[in-house]
Amino acid sequence: MKTKVFINCEEAARRIVKAQYGEASFFETFTYKIHNLFCTLCRKYASKSKKLTQLLKSHSIKLLSPSQKTKMKEKLAEENLNY
Repeated sequence: MKTKVFINCEEAARRIVKAQYGEASFFETFTYKIHNLFCTLCRKYASKSKKLTQLLKSHSIKLLSPSQKTKMKEKLAEENLNY
C-alpha cells in the first residue's frame, strides 16, 4: 500500500472532520496539517469547522423523538391537503 503525504482538498476536508472528532490517526492528522500549510481555503475550512463543532458542543441541542417526527409529518401532510 502506497501512502501519500500530499493530499487534495477533498481528502484534507475529510481528515479535518475526522481529527475534530478524535477519529483520525496520527498520519492522517499529520498529512492534513501539511496540506493546511499550503492551502488557505482548507485552513479557513478547518477554522470554521472547529468553531461550528465547539458551538454545537457548548449548547444543549434537543432533538425530536421518532414519535414527535411522525406527528409533525402527519400534521404537515394534513395542512398541505387543506390548501
